[in-house]
Amino acid sequence: MAVQERKLVVDPHLGFAEIDRALGKLGFRTGDSALATPPLIPGEPELADWVGDGATIHYTFNPVVRFRLLSVAGDAQLAVSADIRANLPCLKSDDIETLVGSDGQRQVLLGLYAAAETNCLSVLPKVQELRTHTSQRVSAAAARTAEKLGLAFVEAGAEQIAARQRRHPGRSALFEQLSSAEERREVLLWLLHDQADPAGDAVKVLRSGLADENWRVRVTAMLVAARMGCSDAWLDVRRMELPGSSERELDRHWRDLLRGLRAAVLDELSGAPVKPSSSDAAKKRNHLRRIVSADSTDPHDPVATWVQDWLARPVQRKAGPA
Repeated sequence: MAVQERKLVVDPHLGFAEIDRALGKLGFRTGDSALATPPLIPGEPELADWVGDGATIHYTFNPVVRFRLLSVAGDAQLAVSADIRANLPCLKSDDIETLVGSDGQRQVLLGLYAAAETNCLSVLPKVQELRTHTSQRVSAAAARTAEKLGLAFVEAGAEQIAARQRRHPGRSALFEQLSSAEERREVLLWLLHDQADPAGDAVKVLRSGLADENWRVRVTAMLVAARMGCSDAWLDVRRMELPGSSERELDRHWRDLLRGLRAAVLDELSGAPVKPSSSDAAKKRNHLRRIVSADSTDPHDPVATWVQDWLARPVQRKAGPA
């Protein structure tokens, strides 16, 4: 999301002359906007412009609530904005939150205007409450501000997702944005039950699941990858972190079982030939491979039953190996 301009709300107690002097010291010269129309308050123009090296500054002033906004544009807007903050007191998010939560109508309106122009997302819940304010002017301003902040919130989220996708192009950024591990598990299960194409975007979701912070999500992604035959996820399964002894709900038996299941999944995804069951270890590995590939669904087999329950449709899912 490209930033077209930087917006700063100057402390309402400052006058135009003080702002003009400060910007003059930064090398900016005043344009002709201030002379266009006579101001309501002598010496306090509602519009003004300054031009400097690498940036232009546009000023608007609402004399009713003393709202003073500086909009900085140009290649040097970031550095110029920092210089302005260093030389002029500007409202911060904490100041805006205080104004929006104050009792005075003018202070509330000033806070709403400032929040809308600076995309102060932290006040959005309070702004939503103000939409039912007894003052029609406040409620209307709150509605406009809520709409603008809502759009800013969506854009910020979209940019965050896009940035995450650029960092990890092989994963699904949308999947990783889901806050609940249970929701992420459900997405993986629906990939399986909806018979998603393992060669399409599903592999990105599986890779994200295999790298998830929650062991239940990782194990689900591993088993789903095997059932879907998603060979592109082989390396991600190989690199997947298995739950360790710090997971108190899993004893050594379950940790060993999950280790064996991963080995079986790797064999299945690689298409390795089934080895002769000449030893107990080989028999166990072949048995687990039949389970992960769904070739064995014996209802009397506790491991096969657990895997079937683990991979059941979300509405039918059981709790797992607790």
